Amino acid sequence: MKAILISCLLISVACFSQDVPIPEFTGRPYFLKENVLNNFERVDGALSATAGLKGMVTFYGVPSAKSEVRFSSTSMPIILIKVDAGVDPAEVFSVVRADVKKKGREFIVRKTDRRNAVQDMSDIIVKASFKKKSEGIYELSFEGGITAGEYAVISSAETNNSMALKSKISCFGID
Repeated sequence: MKAILISCLLISVACFSQDVPIPEFTGRPYFLKENVLNNFERVDGALSATAGLKGMVTFYGVPSAKSEVRFSSTSMPIILIKVDAGVDPAEVFSVVRADVKKKGREFIVRKTDRRNAVQDMSDIIVKASFKKKSEGIYELSFEGGITAGEYAVISSAETNNSMALKSKISCFGID
């Protein structure tokens, strides 16, 4: 009986892992539509900063105000991301809500006060979780859902101290 249960478990695991398409590139999110992996809007975010009396805001600017990739908050697709072995995707990727301006979208990656102390960004960083689907493949989901707006999946390295002057970011919008 025990051998039968183990066999059934192995068969179901093998079938499950075959159902999950394997993303081509590591570190790049994809969304699943009709069991086919699709690309997010991939843009070059240009690093900029604004400073004022309250402090400084560092962000990646994107020239268009809206992403061409759109989802409904009530029917989000499955989002998959491939990472290298031993990498926790929650430590590598952040989902950031854009501040939409006339000139485009601004994805804030750092806020400091006038004394250069890092400020809370919980209103900008979306609470996300990652569930292992197969070896190195994780499903990204949003804790508590996601509201209408413009978003980007950005490498967490970009939201810390090692910001690049230009970075590829994966954008999408929620209607």
